[in-house]
Amino acid sequence: MGLAMFVIARTSGAGWVMVVLSALLATLVAGAVWPGVLLRTVRVSVTAPRDATAGRPIALRVDVRGWGQQAKVRVLSPRGPWTSVAVPAGGVIDVVPERRGVVGDVTFEVRGAGPLGLVWWRCRGRVELEHPIEVGPVPTEPARLPAAAAGGAGGDPRAGAGLDVVRSVREYVPGDPARLVHWPVTARHGSLVVKELDDPASRRLAIVVDLRGDAVAAEHAASRAAGLAVRALRHGMAVTMATAEPGEGRVAAVKTRLDVSRRLARAVDLPPPEDHFPEGAVVRITARDTE
Repeated sequence: MGLAMFVIARTSGAGWVMVVLSALLATLVAGAVWPGVLLRTVRVSVTAPRDATAGRPIALRVDVRGWGQQAKVRVLSPRGPWTSVAVPAGGVIDVVPERRGVVGDVTFEVRGAGPLGLVWWRCRGRVELEHPIEVGPVPTEPARLPAAAAGGAGGDPRAGAGLDVVRSVREYVPGDPARLVHWPVTARHGSLVVKELDDPASRRLAIVVDLRGDAVAAEHAASRAAGLAVRALRHGMAVTMATAEPGEGRVAAVKTRLDVSRRLARAVDLPPPEDHFPEGAVVRITARDTE
């Protein structure tokens, strides 16, 4: 269109055509350059939750500031959808962490075309999070729990405190130790009643997590470890987990599902510690198989 108007102006000598042409060119230049100027004023901040699960959406609070303009924002890592915003603006964007791990920063992309929409400009940036997102695996629970064996896992808080784990009560028979008498129940029944105790070793489980090997297999191993720990905790067992973390190995009790998720989010593909565990069940989970 501009070229046609220029030819007409040169052949006809009409000055008004040159005026229109100049206005058109100015508009085109402004429509192409101005969006880039606006986009350079954009600043993005992100607030994230501390915990997440791989493959499941989490909500990020994204605030976009700058000169007034229409723009599109997308979080690239963890990946999220394009969202249209009228800068300045703030809101929630759902993203899906693809893998287990610790996410310390968020990468984003902003696009804008100014008021005319003739030329799209884009910029990318990275925001350091105030605290990292610990992305745990999806638990894959086993069909059954392992039985206790010699050399098993420790960490039962009740046994460690010197407390009995009472399974049931029964009538006293000659020869029962006096320490097993359940005095509150005896007082109510008027006859001696003794406690039947669980074997403390049967209430303990140690999970050694070895993620060395193929990345996909390591993710499956982490899911199996999470599922085993979650099921054991649900059955009232004391669970100890041995994992390798950056720069060190760690052996510590996990008491909640959240503890399990955070420990496995930080686990890396290095040799886990091979500490001696007290009596109980020991399960070693690797990226190749489960023992």
